Amino acid sequence: MNYLKSDNILGLSALLFGVITLFASSSVLFNITTILQKNGNYPSFILWMNLLSSPLYLMAAVGLKLSKVWALHLLVAILTMLFISLTYFILLIKNNEAYELETLMALAIRIALTSTLAYFAFNTTIKEN
Repeated sequence: MNYLKSDNILGLSALLFGVITLFASSSVLFNITTILQKNGNYPSFILWMNLLSSPLYLMAAVGLKLSKVWALHLLVAILTMLFISLTYFILLIKNNEAYELETLMALAIRIALTSTLAYFAFNTTIKEN
C-alpha cells in the first residue's frame, strides 16, 4: 500500500498531464498526427504556451515525487503562464475574434488541475519543513 502515497499520485498526475499536454499541443501546432487535426479556431498563442508548459509539468512530476520545493515553484510558473493565456483569451473574446469554447474549458481544467497540484505541493514541501 506504500505505492499509493500522495507524492506518488501527485507526481504521476503531473507526469500524465505533461505527456498529454506535450502530445496534444505539438500534434496541433506541427500537424504531426491526424488524431488531433487543427479544426476550428484555436489561438496559436495558447497552444504555444501549452507546449512550453509541458516540459515544466514533467520536471514538476519529478519534484513532486521527491517532495522538492522547486516543484512548487514550477507549478506557480505554469499557473502564471495559464493566467496569461486566459487573459489573452478573454481579450480575444472581447475583440469579437473567432474562438472555440473548448479552449476556454481546457484552460479552466488546466488551471484547476495545476492549482490542485500546487496546493498539495505546498502542503508536502513548505508546510512540512
